[in-house]
Amino acid sequence: MATTRTPSPATPSQRSRNSTRGPVQVVDLDRADGTATFAHDPDWTTQSGALFFTERRTLRASLISPDAWALTFETQMTNVSGTDVAMGSPTTKGRENAGYGGLFWRGPRSFTGGQFVTAEGLGGDEVRGRRMEWMGFAGHHDESDAQSLVLMVDDAANPSHPPQWFARTEEFACLNPAPFFSEELTVEDGATVRFRYGVGIADADANAAPALADAS
Repeated sequence: MATTRTPSPATPSQRSRNSTRGPVQVVDLDRADGTATFAHDPDWTTQSGALFFTERRTLRASLISPDAWALTFETQMTNVSGTDVAMGSPTTKGRENAGYGGLFWRGPRSFTGGQFVTAEGLGGDEVRGRRMEWMGFAGHHDESDAQSLVLMVDDAANPSHPPQWFARTEEFACLNPAPFFSEELTVEDGATVRFRYGVGIADADANAAPALADAS
């Protein structure tokens, strides 16, 4: 389930730096050897219409088993703004333990109060801000005893690997490997920053997390 965030009221200088995504050009749509691939090129512009970043975003989906599938998310973002750009979070601006940014999963209402699973075991909201190579969320569905497991794996080549995680079980369930949780990431003018994540989704409980992480 995807989510969007409504920005808080900003100062005039902040508003001038807010960006929007422009038209999207599809560059690849294919299915081969059990994998579906979709790639597109969004452009990011400032509110004044100036081109800010170009992006190549690629999604690949494949079955792991009859009860699980994997999604690979890759992005290459190139700074074409004419100046260096610092990517940060509310925490880098002074708000404690609110370092969200980047690829973000928000779960359904029924997953509220679920459990995180990591290589170290099960946990709750105390895992927020900790550095992990991967993290999963195990939750229950409404009106049934069915459980599902959603897991994200941070690629070893990603900036700030292993990342700090913005993760919560209360109010709403979410997972977010946040590459600029507590420190800004500066992308120099003309430079390209790359991120790659493996996402696993399974009809399973927390016990399946290590195997799902290896397969994602």
